[in-house]
Amino acid sequence: MKNINYSLSFVCRHLGISPHLLRAWEKRYQCIQPSRKANGRRVYTENEILHLSYLVALTKQGHSISDIARLPFSKLKLALGKELLFNAEKKIADTPKTTIFNLLLALEHYNLEIIDHELKILKVTNSPLELVFDYLLPLIQKLGEKVAKGEMGIDQEHALSSLIRSHFYSEISQANTKSLQTQKRFILTTPEGELHEFGILLAALILKGLGHDFYYLGPNLPAKALVYAQEGLKSSTIILGCSLNYAHQQEKFKKYINELKQLPPHVEVIVGGHSPLKLSSPFIVLKNFKQLQYWLKKD
Repeated sequence: MKNINYSLSFVCRHLGISPHLLRAWEKRYQCIQPSRKANGRRVYTENEILHLSYLVALTKQGHSISDIARLPFSKLKLALGKELLFNAEKKIADTPKTTIFNLLLALEHYNLEIIDHELKILKVTNSPLELVFDYLLPLIQKLGEKVAKGEMGIDQEHALSSLIRSHFYSEISQANTKSLQTQKRFILTTPEGELHEFGILLAALILKGLGHDFYYLGPNLPAKALVYAQEGLKSSTIILGCSLNYAHQQEKFKKYINELKQLPPHVEVIVGGHSPLKLSSPFIVLKNFKQLQYWLKKD
């Protein structure tokens, strides 16, 4: 991973505090001691930014900076974990951008309990659509960029995926218990061999946010099993998620699509993300979640 230093203005912008306040904390309380460039300008490491984010969070909970400025990071972490309450926690991150920044910092240092804690907050303070478009989708995209640049690893991507799945699987599973009287009923899955389920997890939250009835069957479902599931669940639409990694599986996907031709002619199949093939009706290719949201609202 790259050793990146950040400017004072960058740090203040992301933490939502003024440069004057940060300089005062450093001068009066020696909360951190940033290094300086040859021109005398302060620069901050990611560890220092994470440390400052805890100080900001705790002061917003009513702690005096004079009482906590010199505490070691481990005690700040413990204090924040004990004292945050759901009705006050949203104040920690003033904007989605700040929240995403802090989540990525926590992930970089494997502070998974911080991410777990923040996901709990987001889940109770945001609607499903806000979760997808304001937080989860930008977070996943930023992480993907960092992985592509070598700044973070696949192991961290898997850790985040596991945390998101554990928090929101119960949310999307509850939708499976709805009445069977609705006209539109969706199935969400990925083709056999496609193990990435971020896409269908987010699609499920969008469906929930728009009030649709759906069944989340998880990833890696054989075509024959999907045909049987559609018949049993009487679904009208299937959403298949395809990640960029799966986009090169043309032959495998072609065989899968041919098997899906056993579906009744009225059943629509949405291929979301990176379809390995150009498809025609009854298949619908939607490349991103905004297109999915638009299609659902229009339909």
